[in-house]
Amino acid sequence: MLVGDSGVGKTCLLVRFKDGAFLAGSFISTVGIDFRNKVLTVDGVKVKLQIWDTAGQERFRSVTHAYYRDAHALLLLYDVTNKASFDNIQVQQHPQDPSAMGWGWLWVDSAQDRVVKREDGEKLAKEYGVPFMETSAKSGLNVELAFTAIAKELKHRSMKLPNEPKFKLHDYVKKEVRGSGCCRS
Repeated sequence: MLVGDSGVGKTCLLVRFKDGAFLAGSFISTVGIDFRNKVLTVDGVKVKLQIWDTAGQERFRSVTHAYYRDAHALLLLYDVTNKASFDNIQVQQHPQDPSAMGWGWLWVDSAQDRVVKREDGEKLAKEYGVPFMETSAKSGLNVELAFTAIAKELKHRSMKLPNEPKFKLHDYVKKEVRGSGCCRS
């Protein structure tokens, strides 16, 4: 489930991942909830992701919060050019019981006019015990990686054998992001 304020790029991120395209210009905000499916092959196994795109407007918050308890993953998005969108992630978007949610992510859309420091996002992610990466729907930076990491985590959860070592999502994200030599805007 993609969660964040209106205008942070939830729909753009989903369209970039699903269709490989960037939504340029203005478009209509998501009303309520929308979703798209995509199947990825992870370690030879097909994983179907159903990605829910939530409305960011205040008037839809009660509707989107109702879906949190059934989500297998939350992707928390904010815009690095909008401090309020980052503050709202901290105050309004984070579930009351993160252990019930399993795990989440903190995301941003890279931009030239940054007002939220990368370190602030990393600190918040550490507080919540979730991985962090910066993405850009416009350039495609880390978009595929982020959803692949989610698919790997979900595959591992559903297919874990008793003696199989635990999949370490944090380590996977750190290794892959570091290996791509990116994530600075």
